[in-house]
Amino acid sequence: MACDEGYAMPLATTLRSIAESNTGAGCIEVIVLTSYFSPEMQDKVVLSLPDQSVRVRWVPVELQRFQEFSTRTYISKITYARLLLSSLFPESEGKVLYLDADILVIGSLAPLWETDLDGAAVAAVVDTDSIDHSARLDSSRARQVGPAFTGTALTLGEYFNAGVLLIDLARWREEHVSEKALQFMAGNPETPLADQDALNFACAGRWKKLEARWNCQNHDPKGYAQMAPEQRPTIVHFAGKWKPWNPTTLSPDNRFYNDFRHRTMFARTAIETVHYSLLHGFALLRSYLRQFKTLHSMYRLFKTTAGRDCRVLP
Repeated sequence: MACDEGYAMPLATTLRSIAESNTGAGCIEVIVLTSYFSPEMQDKVVLSLPDQSVRVRWVPVELQRFQEFSTRTYISKITYARLLLSSLFPESEGKVLYLDADILVIGSLAPLWETDLDGAAVAAVVDTDSIDHSARLDSSRARQVGPAFTGTALTLGEYFNAGVLLIDLARWREEHVSEKALQFMAGNPETPLADQDALNFACAGRWKKLEARWNCQNHDPKGYAQMAPEQRPTIVHFAGKWKPWNPTTLSPDNRFYNDFRHRTMFARTAIETVHYSLLHGFALLRSYLRQFKTLHSMYRLFKTTAGRDCRVLP
């Protein structure tokens, strides 16, 4: 995983969901790549987890080399740390599972971990906006992408979401994924989806497709709490800026997410709960009133159009 201290609460919540959903896996080793995480906050994250369920190792990453690369406002530059996997892990490490910190794991990860990559460096789930993103990256191929791509036949095909990645580190190194991704970023520093674009370009159709349940980005409008447990995906990914811990997003999964958060050291205090409820209530009210504004605008448009088309008979 990769995040900075500003994402301590989501990290602890994600780790809590992993621990509770994989009780038969023994002690799970989690490596957190970070630019800064105070010892006090590290302790708070670890104390959020059941005893002997997860062993967290904090690996510092220097972000200076990524300063020229852009990210969206709600994304930290620590996201680029996953481009350095080949240098951050020893060659004795065969496989890693990368997870974003804005997910919930609500089932066993064992079947995912045991998936055969069939010679691919990466296994991932198709992004919900795959067609649009593939078309956008196809149009960027004329830009400078670096010598690592020389002689490479680029067939982008489908576009994957990088929030969940099963990675064969040896194959990753053989395919020069890190080098290609960094060279793509150097030639396209303003690419909209940052390192996710870079990884898709670097893997260019040579990745294995996973079932959608391993990175569910299409959320049920009724929320996961209303779904039968056997119908829920294994990994829920709250991709984009609409996070369930934000009271103004009106996500149907706010309460579902908070159930996991409540069992961590980051549970809301009574005052924080009142503040959250007030903000959430105001957001609901704005949403309700916006419906009337929309209806009023539609009425005015209809009235104007009807008046223009009306003909007075002699």
